[in-house]
Amino acid sequence: MAPAWDRLTVQLAKHLKVCHKMGGLLPSWKHFEDVAHSINRPSQMGPEWMCAAELSGATINSQVWITDPPASSYPACIAVKYVQLQSEDFAEAFLHLLRKAVMVDGKNISKTGVL
Repeated sequence: MAPAWDRLTVQLAKHLKVCHKMGGLLPSWKHFEDVAHSINRPSQMGPEWMCAAELSGATINSQVWITDPPASSYPACIAVKYVQLQSEDFAEAFLHLLRKAVMVDGKNISKTGVL
């Protein structure tokens, strides 16, 4: 979705105001279950990311789900909001860096050292 989103924000920059909401979608894998996609553990996310890469044209490194999967999305979400409190402008850049870290570089963005 990132390539399409980037094009949209450039094309509509004068008419678009973006407000990111962090949902913290994954508190942990302990009770997680995505019945529609038959996912209940990290290693099952790789194929979903591979499909998303193919459909969107985005560069996505799905190996993170095998090598060092994020235990939760909460730390990254909290970090984005913390940065946003300090600078609205940098919050957008920080979110972009987090996405790149996990999706391209295959880093576990639930770890403090990565954040």
